[in-house]
Amino acid sequence: MKPFHGMSSDRHHGGQGKPFFTKGAHTGSHANIKTHAEEEPQRHRRFHRGELKGLVLHLLTQGPAHGYELIKAIGDQVGGDYQPSPGVIYPTLNALEAAALICAEGEDGVQEGRKAYAITEAGKAHLAAHAEQLSVLLQRLEQKALKQRARNNPQINGAMEQLKTALRNKFANGELTESSVAAIAQLLERAAQDIEQC
Repeated sequence: MKPFHGMSSDRHHGGQGKPFFTKGAHTGSHANIKTHAEEEPQRHRRFHRGELKGLVLHLLTQGPAHGYELIKAIGDQVGGDYQPSPGVIYPTLNALEAAALICAEGEDGVQEGRKAYAITEAGKAHLAAHAEQLSVLLQRLEQKALKQRARNNPQINGAMEQLKTALRNKFANGELTESSVAAIAQLLERAAQDIEQC
């Protein structure tokens, strides 16, 4: 499988994958453009190199959108705990437009006072050429979003608070015996094991 960083804006990494921007048609002097997201230190990245561009192209297959709509859509895709900043999304859009993979929509390219973008036929073809990498990315984002929703699930959070309250009340006000302490420990251990097996 080709690595998704094949959709990078700069150069091949070890010769693997197809470069996202290559010298030639539609790219010219833009072949070595890097966005702020790509220059970000690796430990802070939400996306590997080239993945944000791939995700933007994927979202634009669902219809034209302006920058802030894409920011919200990416946040929803990731799970709501992250949204790219305008300083990340607009250089990404500029790079994609310079490569002729997206274009401003309509006669004046403006929607509701903002510049709206649509994917071009070249963009669709490019996305199709990286379909496998895109599938891997979307699956990974779906898992991240699911984990984020689980962490924010009101039923889970409510049950955790109930458990903590019950333990506090039991330790503060209940009459404890060696057998009841052992029983509580067994209940907690059993619950932990059941959760791991879910």
